[in-house]
Amino acid sequence: MKLSGDTQATVIGRPFAQPIVVQLFDAAGRPISGATVTFAVTNGTAVLSANSAVTNANGQAQVSVTAGSTAGPITISVNAITRAVSFSLSAVPPGPIISRVSNAGSFVDGLVPCGLATIFGTNIAPNLNGSVTGNSFVGPYPTRLLNIQVDIAGRPAPIVSVSRINNEEQVTIQAPCELTAGPATLRMTIGEGSGTVAVRVLPVQPAVFETTDSANRKVAVIVRPNGTYMTLENPIVRGERVIGFFTGLGQTTIPSATNNPGAFNNSSQVAAQIVVGVNNEGVDFAPAIMAPGLVGIYIIPFDVPEATTPGTYRPFSIGAIGPDTVYVPSNASAIHIR
Repeated sequence: MKLSGDTQATVIGRPFAQPIVVQLFDAAGRPISGATVTFAVTNGTAVLSANSAVTNANGQAQVSVTAGSTAGPITISVNAITRAVSFSLSAVPPGPIISRVSNAGSFVDGLVPCGLATIFGTNIAPNLNGSVTGNSFVGPYPTRLLNIQVDIAGRPAPIVSVSRINNEEQVTIQAPCELTAGPATLRMTIGEGSGTVAVRVLPVQPAVFETTDSANRKVAVIVRPNGTYMTLENPIVRGERVIGFFTGLGQTTIPSATNNPGAFNNSSQVAAQIVVGVNNEGVDFAPAIMAPGLVGIYIIPFDVPEATTPGTYRPFSIGAIGPDTVYVPSNASAIHIR
């Protein structure tokens, strides 16, 4: 039986991340040790670390595979005793392999016009350690960073950052404001290589930006009236009007252009209908706007009622109703109240 390593992809000339592993059992379900297993490339081009292997005490045998110089499907046939299986692998041209595209605040799959999105994949920045930002998280952002370009439906996307941390590669972008809801193609180009993925542009997909508090738990990013951030040691006082930070709220009533920050005259009001909840109850709030001086980030000043329940990690979330009249909740977050 196939144990692991099937349906992998890698760039031509590079090893696959996992070896292909098979396991043999006898009729009674006991592992067969000492059996010779043969491996052969029967389709495509690839190099095996060995053409045969002997099963260990657990009945397992494995070989490593390196993709050849030709892109396309690769089939590895495996034979042992009277059993035969095949592994389906794939070699792709040099360029990124995109695994998913998500909201940069909630990391739920999807993207929204003007909002921030994060692209995850491999072969994006394999030699990077850490993060590189475009203009230190204050726009306008470049449309090329570390030789990486992203376009969605043919429109260039400003690049906020490129990261490789704990071997996880990602690019955070602003989704172009001119996108319309519906299916689209996202293309990432790195030098001469490129990768594409089908995405769906959503009218709204609200997300609460979060940080990690001193107890190593996620809480919403909130600024109190005195200009300090809410923390476990600096909770919100009941009755205060505080400011939360969000993305995925969509276009503004006066349409915003890609890579343009929110205006300081509060003219960048969000077109969607917004709901703000504290302790699972709606609260009063000022209009949601694109954050003055920031790209792809929104703020909502809201009231924490004097009569609400105090405590740590109290429920906090928002919701939005876009032009399609569908209510979309944000990720469930938390705030500290005293």
